[in-house]
Amino acid sequence: MKALSVWWQQHLVGRVSLTSVERMEFAYAAEWLNSAVAFPISLSLPLGPETYGEAAHSFFANLLPEADVRARLCQRLKVTPGNDFELLRLIGGECAGALTLSDLPPSANFSADDYRPIDPEQLRVWSLANTPDVFSSTVGRDGVRLSLAGAQDKLPVRISGQQISLPLEQAPSTHLLKFASPYFKYLPENEYLLGRLASRMGLPVPQAELLRPVNGGTILVVERYDRRLEKSEIQRLHQEDFCQALGRSPLRKYQKEGGPRHAELAEIIRIHGSLPLADLRLLARWAIFNWLMGNCDAHAKNVSLLLSPLRGTRLAPFYDLVCTRVYKPLDRNLAMSFGDQFEPGQVIRRDLEAYAKEIQMGSNLVFDLVEEFLSETTQKLEAATQEFRSLYGESPILEMVRLQIAKNLKRAANTIR
Repeated sequence: MKALSVWWQQHLVGRVSLTSVERMEFAYAAEWLNSAVAFPISLSLPLGPETYGEAAHSFFANLLPEADVRARLCQRLKVTPGNDFELLRLIGGECAGALTLSDLPPSANFSADDYRPIDPEQLRVWSLANTPDVFSSTVGRDGVRLSLAGAQDKLPVRISGQQISLPLEQAPSTHLLKFASPYFKYLPENEYLLGRLASRMGLPVPQAELLRPVNGGTILVVERYDRRLEKSEIQRLHQEDFCQALGRSPLRKYQKEGGPRHAELAEIIRIHGSLPLADLRLLARWAIFNWLMGNCDAHAKNVSLLLSPLRGTRLAPFYDLVCTRVYKPLDRNLAMSFGDQFEPGQVIRRDLEAYAKEIQMGSNLVFDLVEEFLSETTQKLEAATQEFRSLYGESPILEMVRLQIAKNLKRAANTIR
């Protein structure tokens, strides 16, 4: 039976095994269960001696890239697209969260030899919108074992001073580079602007900036919230998205495909959260933000939990915030409904009341949050836009997003008041 070891720092956590029907199983190592530092790697995989099946397959499959990024990577590595185990074996050295997958434990200390500097010319080429295959052309060879979920072309890197480097084998990264798309114009600028607006609207978001190489395009540089620098060493913090926490396959991340509803996210927070009241309010703020700002791709893999033996379970900073409704080819419906309403422009009072009931929050509190967004967004978007211009100059995305959000706010005010 094929197996792959799972490590936290230098501790063996357990092993992922491939069954005869090409599904992954996971069992905690006895030494991990008896260790003073042991913690469950997922809310769906409690500590215990049993072997986990479907929930384990879902947890580890959710670490892998998706859609066209995955297809291109599999084609280049000559891996069958559905072979999750083989992909993890090839690229699971540096993943989201604190775990690494390898036959050997990670080093206790990483040096400059564990990173490969990225040439400025390479960054310039990658920044161009007609270069859509950065991840798939870089990962899985020459010691680069990096894995990130999602369909967007992005790459984990280490940034130290002005130097940007690729981690090798199991070395940790510090940032993500998110690249321009040949299909969706000004995508890095869009995400940067929405992140600055979200911060002004009371949502915790990672630090980010735009990188614009000379004679190049634009790259969004995002600081990883699941990494922390301590005494010049990069510490991995454990996290999981809500598909992992609920034992749900990445193929079921959208509610219409059987993916999680808002109610399931709220239930996880109520049962497992260290500060459930605060995080439930943040979760509601996130949902309302996505609705009113036109982010229709806010599915269960685009919201996560930070899991800490000391700090408990908390909502992670929010990420992948994009005004998707400026891109006409993308689905115009919400990834998760308010009540049973997926169409953003058709959300009315009874849908918000159904949403409040679903997440077991007072409807007055939900309406108060909506009113806060309706009254404050225009001013805060203008401030975020001015901040963008002062740092990076003009961009067509600024007006595109302003017009879309103004339309969303007007429509919402007419339907719920």
